[in-house]
Amino acid sequence: MGIIFIVVALFLSTRVDFINGNMTHTALLPEYHYIMIVYIATLALYYLYRLHNHDHILQGLLYSCAFCLFVGILIPYTDNLFYEHAHIFFTSLGSLFAIGIVIRMIDRQSLTNYHKAMVERGYLTFVIALLSAIFFFCGQFNGLFEVTGLSAFVLFVEYDMKKPRN
Repeated sequence: MGIIFIVVALFLSTRVDFINGNMTHTALLPEYHYIMIVYIATLALYYLYRLHNHDHILQGLLYSCAFCLFVGILIPYTDNLFYEHAHIFFTSLGSLFAIGIVIRMIDRQSLTNYHKAMVERGYLTFVIALLSAIFFFCGQFNGLFEVTGLSAFVLFVEYDMKKPRN
């Protein structure tokens, strides 16, 4: 299922300039506005359903992430300064909660298999370094940055869900 979310994210991100545009630009296009809302809602609801029986900290991070993404996608990014800042605040906060989800999964893995958790932490460090390099070299949050971050989140969560539970 994760690959489907990544392919749809790539498709939606390429509806505008892939380097300078992002998913917000796609959501502002009238023909893709509702598709973006359905996509974000489906993504959030799918992971709420799949991770609902995990520990309380992970559930809290997940509910907070889903709430922030819902609010962020519903608030339009317009010339109104309040809406613009609210949109950026909620989507950025949702991204931070997504990073918290991945970190919590790695920490939980470290309790049962420390070596595997360190390998996963190395992958996470690589993704963060890659996103930082894209940000510093491109000078802005852009479509490539968003798709890389979303793909990393989806792949980490899908990998964690496939592991057997003790």
